[in-house]
Amino acid sequence: MNTKRVKLISNIETPRLILRPIALSDAEVYFEAEKASMKELLPYWSWAKFGRSINDIKKFIRNALEDHEKVRPAQLFFSVFSKKYNKFLGIIWFFEINWYVPYFEIDGWLDTRETGKGYMTEAINALSRACFLVNDAKRIQAKIFVNHNISKSILARLKFKQEGEMENYFYNFSTRKITNGLLYSCCSVENLPPLEIKVE
Repeated sequence: MNTKRVKLISNIETPRLILRPIALSDAEVYFEAEKASMKELLPYWSWAKFGRSINDIKKFIRNALEDHEKVRPAQLFFSVFSKKYNKFLGIIWFFEINWYVPYFEIDGWLDTRETGKGYMTEAINALSRACFLVNDAKRIQAKIFVNHNISKSILARLKFKQEGEMENYFYNFSTRKITNGLLYSCCSVENLPPLEIKVE
């Protein structure tokens, strides 16, 4: 069995953003952004609950950091900051990683107060692009709620291919209803729209 540690991305810089692995020093700004965005987060994630404490955030970050230290991490979390103002904007991550192909599933959320400015489109482009370059990814995929029009627009701008609809795939934690999902993929860095990045 190959026990050699995979190469991990440590820093990505775009024209407007800095993406770097999440750190405990992000706990306070993460906490404030999550509180401001909770109404929008509630339908999509089981962990999204009013009343989450700063200690809950610190526990999540510690668990993420432990995962980052594994030979082949199952998840990788990156904080997204505005380069101009050094302001925390949100988080983006890989999960359901298969290091043997390799392929990566991508997701993320932005502080509701910072949406509508193209930051998530730029962040997904940057992290996907870096993963193709650093990790020789063969596939980046995303799964979204069938009625999540914002995510549809982002993935369309990024030229991700819609591969199909998944019946009865997602649970909406606000409405308590089951809904279909959409599967998107990008299998080459050449398919992404142009973006200048610096990767470490």
